[in-house]
Parts: sequence; structure tokens; C-alpha cells
Amino acid sequence: MLEKNPVNKPKMLKVVREFRGYIVANQAFIPSYGDRNRHEETISTAFVESTVNYVVSKRALTDTISRIYELQQQQITLLLARPALLRQ
Repeated sequence: MLEKNPVNKPKMLKVVREFRGYIVANQAFIPSYGDRNRHEETISTAFVESTVNYVVSKRALTDTISRIYELQQQQITLLLARPALLRQ
């Protein structure tokens, strides 16, 4: 990328410096997942688990609502078709 277009080099260096500054400033709060894995410690946090549970429950709710909607549509179709069947 930088070899093909050296115009991007200053922009890239700026981003890398900013990222390094972020890492240095937040080093105490960034977990070492490799170290945790080597010591067979859990990697996920309560925050991650909470987010996963939220996404899963929201997806399950969406599926349930979809099923209810489909059942209602079937019932409406049967109710609309019923008078015609009774007239025969």
C-alpha cells in the first residue's frame, strides 16, 4: 500500500502514532488474552457475556414474533375462506 502510493505514508504514520498512544495510555486495562489462555483462565468477561445474551434473546424474540405473525396470517386466510366453504 505505502510502496504503491507514498502519498499515504504521512497519514499512515499519524494513525500508527495515535494507535500507539492509545495502547500506551490504556495498557493497564487491556487484558493479555494469550497469557490468560496459557494459564487456562477464562477469556470472556461479564460484559461480553451480557452482550451475547442480549443478542441471542433478541434473535429468539424476533423468531417468535415471526412465527406468531405467520400463524395469524394462516388464521386470517382460513377465516376469509370459511364463508365460501360454508356456502357450498
